[in-house]
Amino acid sequence: MVQGLCLGGEYGGAITYVAEHVPTNAAATTPGGLQTSRRSESCVTGCDHRDARSYFGNQVFDEWAWRVPFLVSFLLVAIAIYIRLQLQETPIFQEIKPRAR
Repeated sequence: MVQGLCLGGEYGGAITYVAEHVPTNAAATTPGGLQTSRRSESCVTGCDHRDARSYFGNQVFDEWAWRVPFLVSFLLVAIAIYIRLQLQETPIFQEIKPRAR
């Protein structure tokens, strides 16, 4: 549940950040990220013919292998933090900041 809430916050912030940086005549989408997340979910839940249960076996999957996506997410969080620390404020925010009270 916490991961879902964090994803919602990050996704909204990322879309806003991108929208403030791209030209007004450009469109941005995230099909690659959505497809990657869907494939990851399929591997764990068994919606794919080559799922994690068939790779690890039912007993190993039930004991520890179901945690693998969560462990991988720690790496993704570290990458996201690094990227966030490298970002600058958006041009629109820099423009309106001096006028803010």
